Amino acid sequence: MKNTKTFSALAALAFTMGAAQADIVITEVVDATLPGGQPKFVELTNTGAADVDLSAYSFGNMNNGGTSLGGSAASVLGGVLAPGASYIISYEADAGPGGSIFFSVFGVDPDHYMGGGYVNGDDVLLLFLGAATGDGTDATLVDVYGVPGVDGTGTNWEYTDSYSSRLNCTASNVWTAADWAVAGANALESGCAGDDVCEEGNLTANTDPGTYTVNCGGGGCSGSNFCSSAANSTGGASVISYSGSCTVADNNFTLSADNMPASQFGIFFYGATQVNGGAGMAFGNGTLCVGAGQIYRMSPISTTGGMSQTIDLANPPSASGTITASSTWNFQAWFRDPVAGGANYDLSDGLSVTFD
Repeated sequence: MKNTKTFSALAALAFTMGAAQADIVITEVVDATLPGGQPKFVELTNTGAADVDLSAYSFGNMNNGGTSLGGSAASVLGGVLAPGASYIISYEADAGPGGSIFFSVFGVDPDHYMGGGYVNGDDVLLLFLGAATGDGTDATLVDVYGVPGVDGTGTNWEYTDSYSSRLNCTASNVWTAADWAVAGANALESGCAGDDVCEEGNLTANTDPGTYTVNCGGGGCSGSNFCSSAANSTGGASVISYSGSCTVADNNFTLSADNMPASQFGIFFYGATQVNGGAGMAFGNGTLCVGAGQIYRMSPISTTGGMSQTIDLANPPSASGTITASSTWNFQAWFRDPVAGGANYDLSDGLSVTFD
């Protein structure tokens, strides 16, 4: 039975967050499926414009609907995090350089070890300013993934054998589902029948620890997701994002979409308008978010659990599709999904980007 006890101590406390505190944000959460349920990790990102001393922060978890920190205290972090840089917290013991399961998958060491796999995908993750102990009210809650006092099983934030990535750049001390792209429980096991090699492929195709791709300022660039996508045959919903730069002069703009069946093909496309004011319309097995006017298609590419493509802004598919500074364009991904049946194809959600 779920524990729905209200976390009254946190709910009653009026947390305050200064600008420096809000610049450290939880940006990715992963509960993977390799032996031992590893790797389990969390990505923090400095979304601000100044260095942040992480020794002022602590990170912890509340398990199984509880309202006290695991191990009775959060773990104090360390180091200085530069603007735009990310910091990886791994829930495993420190086995020295190159010795972690995280390293065996991603080829780099985590920045901080929690000492063991003390979380599962139904547990709450919390970032504090100060060294939090007990129920956490002796420190300032800066950001949270999940709802303290609630077991996450079956909720809109469950990440069991799965992953979630943040869609914005602002910390929140209250769980807000709209801030996150949640792949859904068991997404990393999709199509693998328990095969570790396949599951590791899903993991590396759909997570990117150390690289937060949402634009958090600089120039007039901005990007936001709209419309919605539903679960496809992978068990998760495909979410589109961009990395690189949305400054046209840089010509370094890459689209990515996750949660797609492997060994199929897909197409990124874009247009100036959104269907039904951004609500979209039923199309195939999914929702068409971009259109209501001319659309521009990129070259088809193969899917490997997801797909990515760098868009040459200097060579659009058509002159009328030229992306210029101060223009806003809407992007979406279409992909084959024969396992799902129906129309045998599906789509990601939409992404609106204003370029500078």
